[in-house]
Amino acid sequence: MEEIAQIVEESLSKGQKYFERNGQIFKIRDYELTIILKPDLSDANEKELIEQIKSQIRRNLGKINYEEEPKLRLFAYNIGKYDRGKYYYVEYSGIAEPEITFLKLNPGVIRYLLVLKEPIETKGHIWRRKVKESLVK
Repeated sequence: MEEIAQIVEESLSKGQKYFERNGQIFKIRDYELTIILKPDLSDANEKELIEQIKSQIRRNLGKINYEEEPKLRLFAYNIGKYDRGKYYYVEYSGIAEPEITFLKLNPGVIRYLLVLKEPIETKGHIWRRKVKESLVK
């Protein structure tokens, strides 16, 4: 079975923002995934877990564009018995699954958040676009 990362890479190199797989068409979008890891993981377990996560992203979700090393941060409130966690941040291009089961079932993961990266359009952006359009006419 071909990895989604390879399919996404091929589609983007052709200038396409979509791909077809098993008779379905998928739109390629940019996503941000933040994962909170347990703070008491050993360095070896943490690296192994991160490699598993990256492998699952490449296989099931898409191509990794950017990632940050896990950073230990204090929570505003306790999550279970933890008052801090290691935040691991990844940006990728591809698809989103409604249920990211590999993160839900992993005992080293406290929480995760998957967010669609969209260009933010404020009143200033709208106003500038209207001014540009009126100047072109």
